Amino acid sequence: MSLEFTVVSTKRVELVPGNEVLNIDLKTSYAEFLSMTKELEKPYKAKFELPDGETFEHNVGFAKGVASSANARITMRNFDGDVPEGTIVTLLA
Repeated sequence: MSLEFTVVSTKRVELVPGNEVLNIDLKTSYAEFLSMTKELEKPYKAKFELPDGETFEHNVGFAKGVASSANARITMRNFDGDVPEGTIVTLLA
């Protein structure tokens, strides 16, 4: 089983000096995302297909965006690259 989502925005946050998290908001509601991912087992891994065709895989965490009707959010710790809007994210089982 694989689940595919589209990136709508990203924001890099430094939790403490030297420890950054890249927040990646997906084009789906948090509630819908939770219902679709409840069967996945940790650690979560995702494949990213950037608009330019480049692909890579990375471990991710799950979170909720900050707005009341927030999008689903995945996170990557200490990731140096960029994940542009329109990137396709596939969660791997």
